[in-house]
Amino acid sequence: MIARILAVWLSSLPAHVYAVVELSSHADFSELLANSQGRPVIVDYFSPTCVPCQRIMPTFQSLSREFADSTFFAKVNVMQNQETPVKTGISSLPTFQFYVNGVMVHSLPLADEVQLRAWTEKLALQASPSLIRHQPQAQQHNKQSQSAPLSSFSSDALQEELDKRLVLKQHKEEKDWADNPCLTNRKRSQGRLTEKVVIIGGGPGGVAAAIYAARANLCPLVIAPSAGGQLLAKGVDIENYPGLPGASGAHMIEIMRRQARSFAAEFKEDFVVKVNANVHPFEITTEKSGMIKAHSVIVATGSEARWLGAEGEYDYRGHGVSGCATCDGFLFKGKECAVIGGGDTAMEEALVLSRICSGVTVFHRRDEFRASQAMQQRVFSNPKISVHFNSEVARFGGVDERIGSRTVKKLTHLELWDTRNPQANVSRFDVSAAFVAIGHTPNTKFMKEQVEMNAEGYLTLEQGCTRTSVDGIFAAGDVADHIYQQAVTSCGSGAMAALDAEKYLIANLVDESCSAAYDNIGSWKMKDLHSAVHSKGLVCDGCYRKSDYVEMLQLSC
Repeated sequence: MIARILAVWLSSLPAHVYAVVELSSHADFSELLANSQGRPVIVDYFSPTCVPCQRIMPTFQSLSREFADSTFFAKVNVMQNQETPVKTGISSLPTFQFYVNGVMVHSLPLADEVQLRAWTEKLALQASPSLIRHQPQAQQHNKQSQSAPLSSFSSDALQEELDKRLVLKQHKEEKDWADNPCLTNRKRSQGRLTEKVVIIGGGPGGVAAAIYAARANLCPLVIAPSAGGQLLAKGVDIENYPGLPGASGAHMIEIMRRQARSFAAEFKEDFVVKVNANVHPFEITTEKSGMIKAHSVIVATGSEARWLGAEGEYDYRGHGVSGCATCDGFLFKGKECAVIGGGDTAMEEALVLSRICSGVTVFHRRDEFRASQAMQQRVFSNPKISVHFNSEVARFGGVDERIGSRTVKKLTHLELWDTRNPQANVSRFDVSAAFVAIGHTPNTKFMKEQVEMNAEGYLTLEQGCTRTSVDGIFAAGDVADHIYQQAVTSCGSGAMAALDAEKYLIANLVDESCSAAYDNIGSWKMKDLHSAVHSKGLVCDGCYRKSDYVEMLQLSC
């Protein structure tokens, strides 16, 4: 099966088509390495519910297109193919492994974009140039496929044809997107455009805001990592999302993003470093794109898991210590696991793990939980979950384990002390994995001293709306909601934020003609327009109509 897929890959797919082989069994994995024909093989181990996995996947896809002529790219869904991760020593997600001639030469657990690209480029440059595909073979294959009757195709061939057509459809969507007026205006403005609304965050709240803002013709710009939001980590509540029962968080986010893009919302993969709310237009400083100015801002950056700070916690993160049961739980199927915490987050993690692990023990430093009674009852009534109160983790302990030519860390136990008797000896509790679930911290550091927030860092909103303490800045989702923290409530507040932003922009209408000097710009002669563009140091790429130059000058404000 894999050999046939590789043959198709080498002979039929055009260079711009993204193709990553999914290895659904360990036999597929072994066959891929055996038939790689001297090419490097890069394998992405992921889970559909793993937030970091979804964030870095677009980079992996981009690299698969860029280096398709020299490198094979494959992925392993650890929820479906559970044998390969065990045999290759995977203990955290995402992990990327690099193979040459069937031998693993490097492994990147919890990799970032820089590391992944660096190793991909290194191996791709070492690949033989004789392995480059030949386009005439692809054209011949396509011609044969088009002439043959459907009844002569196998089910696998039909599936391949369907996949190709879906790719072509996606390419058409990308072409339509590239021609939308919002994107065209941004390109012509040479970075001088002041955005009507910038949305910071790409989770359900941010994407819902983008849909509503785009429908209002506000040309929203969304600044966020490729995928985000606590939606991807809600293993218990995912079935509750209206209209999409049982869908994965990654699938739901993808649907939302495509819907927003269809209305000309643009997504920029970047991180916001700070926002200057003391000037207008607001100044948004990003990590990679420089400064962006906006008349209004919607903050929807969500929250992230907190950590204990105990000894060994950092050392074993990704090697048995995790902050997400739905991300890494399947890697410890049938093993003993622990959950540390006493709130709703801990109860939810324990319930998720009870469906996967042989046993789950919840440790809490107090003598009672802070979680809701409903969640506590579900935990106490679950026969696979046991509870230890007045227990605090003093240290995470483990061993160094040899897997092939590598030495990796492996969590084996927790060292605990009794909070009622600090002088007592530390006790040991053997586990294969420990999930820290002590709540979340809102991602609002970049807004510090710019808008009002409470002691925990959640943005403060006016009663009954999404307005912050600064006119023109709004908030949606978990960044301001420390109570509900659900995907559906984030979507609702995202829609509210977009509507509030639209009302704000109408009430504070910006003179898009820039000044009285441009009042009659539509009646100007072409030579005057050329002179005005030149005097402002602008370059109007793609301008050939009078209206293009008029629009260029208006955007320069």
